[in-house]
Amino acid sequence: MYDFINRKQSETQDDPYAETYFQELQFIDHRKKHWSKRNEEDPLQVVVFWILIPIFLASISTTIIIILSMLFE
Repeated sequence: MYDFINRKQSETQDDPYAETYFQELQFIDHRKKHWSKRNEEDPLQVVVFWILIPIFLASISTTIIIILSMLFE
C-alpha cells in the first residue's frame, strides 16, 4: 500500500527536465514560424531586398574599385 501511494506521488510530480525540454521545443517552433512568415508582397521587404541592398553592395564595389585603382597607378 505504501509503495503504491509513493509511486503515485512520484508520477504526479513535474519533471523539471521535461518542462525545460518542452519550453525549448516551443521556442524553436516559434522561431521557425517567425522566420517562415516572410511575405513576398510586403512593400518594405521589396524595397530592402531589391533596392537598398543592391545599392549598398554597388557602392561598396565602386569604392573598392576606386581605392584599388588609386593604389595601383
